[in-house]
Amino acid sequence: FSVAAYIIFSIFSFVFGKISKFANKCSITVFANNKNIRLEAIIDTGNSIEDIFSSSQIIIADQAQVNKLFSLEDKNSSRYRILPCNTVSGNSILEGFRCDSAVVISENTKTVLQKPILAISKEPLRDGYEAIINPQIFN
Repeated sequence: FSVAAYIIFSIFSFVFGKISKFANKCSITVFANNKNIRLEAIIDTGNSIEDIFSSSQIIIADQAQVNKLFSLEDKNSSRYRILPCNTVSGNSILEGFRCDSAVVISENTKTVLQKPILAISKEPLRDGYEAIINPQIFN
């Protein structure tokens, strides 16, 4: 039984070890308004928000980080976006801004996003993360 349990455990570790890359950290540099910010992010399937109009990738970030690129005046610009989202507590909206580009670096992968949306998180992010991205951006 011990050998069988070890083999089953090894198989699960191998399979879920491949899947767990989606919980890794990455670095994102976001460019907008001739400025840029660097964010430490978590790759998480919990960020499944989509821009239904342009299919742009969504980066969810803390308010303080978004404020480094955008000001209150930008809410009157063409960069401003309202994003509907579903959460475990119900439906909501997130405010966001269209950026010029973003570079996501994770392990040995570098992905360039064109015109992503930087959405403002309703709650402060924890564990040293400043942003959340969906793993689908690597596809």
